[in-house]
Amino acid sequence: MPQKILPKKILNIQQWFDPLKFAERNAAIQETIILDSLPRFQPLVTESGGKIELDWQFGLLKRHIVVTGRWSARIPMSCQRCLQTVWLDLQQESKLCLLRPEESEEYVPEGFEPIMLEGERIKLAQLLEDELLLALPVAPVHQQCPDNQYQPIAEPEADIPETEAKTNPFQILESLKKSH
Repeated sequence: MPQKILPKKILNIQQWFDPLKFAERNAAIQETIILDSLPRFQPLVTESGGKIELDWQFGLLKRHIVVTGRWSARIPMSCQRCLQTVWLDLQQESKLCLLRPEESEEYVPEGFEPIMLEGERIKLAQLLEDELLLALPVAPVHQQCPDNQYQPIAEPEADIPETEAKTNPFQILESLKKSH
């Protein structure tokens, strides 16, 4: 069955949708999504203007709802070294198997990540937020912070003066032993 691209006017990522209907129609979503429309992501971003390019195809594989495709995102976050904004460029291939409540994880097609649905419907925003949150680095940092103020300091190569020979605290005992 040919792929059906959903018209932009009916796509609202915050509305509930039935993924089975999307899969039966082999629907595709090719959309630019603004990060501001993802509520769970809001506390993590430092500026507006981040976006996600989404290209997902829904389908049925062995009677399972699958989502394949890719996404790429440009996300403003706080650098954990200098606390200034660092723009992260992330991209990932998606191979998801959406499991309805009555389905078991053991029959998920090989290479697909199982996603348990809580009911028959899901929000696209929720599915996308989960994918983004799992792809984020633990501590986002610049490759080189602005003004170079928080870079690791190289060990100085200056000569370190050798310390004088340490005196043995038991040396006095040695001299007493010799005198007896």
